[in-house]
Amino acid sequence: MTILQFIQNRLQRRPTEGGYIAQIDGLRFIAIFAVVLQHLSERMLRLSTHPIEKDDFTFFISRGTIGVFLFFAISGFVLALPFANSRPLSIARLKAFYLRRLERIEPPYLIWMSFFALVLVVKGAYSLSEILPHWLASVSYTHFLFFNDYSIINPVAWSLEIEIQFYLIAPFLATAYFGISNKTVRRVSIVVVALAFIIVEYSLGWLSFPMKATLLGRLPNFLVGFLMADFYLNEWVSAQRGEHGRVFNKSFLWDVIAVVSFILMCYTWTEELVKTLFFNILMTLFFVSAFKSRLFSQFLSKKWIAITGGMCYTIYLMHLPLLEGFMRLTTSFAISSVYGVNLLVQSLLVLPFVCLSAIVFFLLFEKPFMVKQWYKNIQLSLFLSGLAGVKKKITTLFFFIVVATTAQAQYNDTTEIKTLKLRPLSILVELAIQNAPQIKVNQIESARQNLTWKVQKGSLADIFTMSGAAVYGNGSAIDANSSGSSTTYILSGRQNLNFNVSLGVRLSGSDFTNRGKKAEILRLQIDQIEQNKILTERQITEQVSILYTQLELAMKILKLKTDALENQRVILTVAEKFFKEGKYQPSEFSTVLTKVDEAEELYEKARSETKKLILILKNIVGGAVLEN
Repeated sequence: MTILQFIQNRLQRRPTEGGYIAQIDGLRFIAIFAVVLQHLSERMLRLSTHPIEKDDFTFFISRGTIGVFLFFAISGFVLALPFANSRPLSIARLKAFYLRRLERIEPPYLIWMSFFALVLVVKGAYSLSEILPHWLASVSYTHFLFFNDYSIINPVAWSLEIEIQFYLIAPFLATAYFGISNKTVRRVSIVVVALAFIIVEYSLGWLSFPMKATLLGRLPNFLVGFLMADFYLNEWVSAQRGEHGRVFNKSFLWDVIAVVSFILMCYTWTEELVKTLFFNILMTLFFVSAFKSRLFSQFLSKKWIAITGGMCYTIYLMHLPLLEGFMRLTTSFAISSVYGVNLLVQSLLVLPFVCLSAIVFFLLFEKPFMVKQWYKNIQLSLFLSGLAGVKKKITTLFFFIVVATTAQAQYNDTTEIKTLKLRPLSILVELAIQNAPQIKVNQIESARQNLTWKVQKGSLADIFTMSGAAVYGNGSAIDANSSGSSTTYILSGRQNLNFNVSLGVRLSGSDFTNRGKKAEILRLQIDQIEQNKILTERQITEQVSILYTQLELAMKILKLKTDALENQRVILTVAEKFFKEGKYQPSEFSTVLTKVDEAEELYEKARSETKKLILILKNIVGGAVLEN
């Protein structure tokens, strides 16, 4: 056995229930890759020290959230399978289902959320009392319920909260769905329910934030998975086995559908009703193509593709802080202003590190919990399955790398301001001008007017006209010749061919008197657009310069308030010592406490003002304000 085969065997998932479906893990790979690439792109644009020109490809990559919606459909597929039989939904079955979900997904989630929360506290981003409510809400999957916002510990947890909401009702929905014996009625029913629910979502505003981050805003995605599970169990599996004379045909047409549907999904993910309906139809086609296509199905079943997809839970939980921290180092590597080139460079630098980290921590913190009732044999499942497969030194190295990069990612704005410098004003002005919508509008209008001017210059050809005609015919005639008393008749044939070609010139006074005026109007419009552009650039420069000066002053004030607070805390430490020894009067100690409170209040005000100015400047500039 080669080393590569050994690693593959260690990473291969072996579900305890049901058969292994490689295409499902392949779809998980597509989903997690889209999500990671989107988050990588966002951090590249925000942290890059060099201007990057956005293009249509930028928008395409920014649609990676469709990977999350694909995860929802996969969950619907997987959770429908155990309830597809005709057995009644007993208490025992429910207990087994919920216990399996709990022991499978909760330990890795609890480990990573606790780790990231601890890093935030250690780095001083939040105090223990501040982070504790968010931690409790996050690990109980209720952060959106209580805070109406993404988790400050790990923002990607919003989708896992939706997953848990679906887990609670999935057994009942699946049992009700597969309880309909007639396949046609069953499938038509779920399609009608899904479409009707989308209409309700749109009517009640559930497709918008914050409801879109709840099950009420995403239930149709899970129902797509239900429908696919129905076809898989009752059509595709039996056809693959050749049962009842069925033939499972794969077609290159479905390969085309896979590509087209994925691209269109990126452009139909929206809050609009029609596009939302179309999006779920496209996702259904994409799901079907995973099984019915030739090349795409083979790609999804490739061992390393399926293995990576099988590690998606670990990758999803840990990738965002890793990207945030590691890319603070890699974004300085820029060889071009072209977006695609920079994305490729950052992917080559960052993604191998993310993948290697995921392999290590998948073996440590996820795969051991895939064993059913692992808690009954924790030593064997956790340590032998995890640590025995990874060398101790490599594990330790990766652990400290993750700690370091994550810690850097969790810096709050105050820590950054005290340790980093503002980027040069000239760079910020250049970025602001480049990203200003009005400048882009001026550029488009200028190009349009120049094109109009070129058309106007070529309009002289309009005064010339040319026409031609040709007439061809044949016939016969009778000629009569008279001589004396006799007349002679002669029958003869005749042919006639005529050509007529004419060249005309249409001249009017307006062609000469107005032509120059029209050209002058176009030139004036172009000049006006250019002047507007210059004026806009000056206004942007002035605005950025004012904010830059204000931010510089705010950072200096924050530094002074920080030093003052630290001095007061040192005084408090000494005062506490003397107070306990009885060498300090209560009134004097109370005065010290009051001064510390005042220093903390002034510090928080300065901190808040600085953060506000950074946010305003970031929105105008469209990029990082601070140097790495």
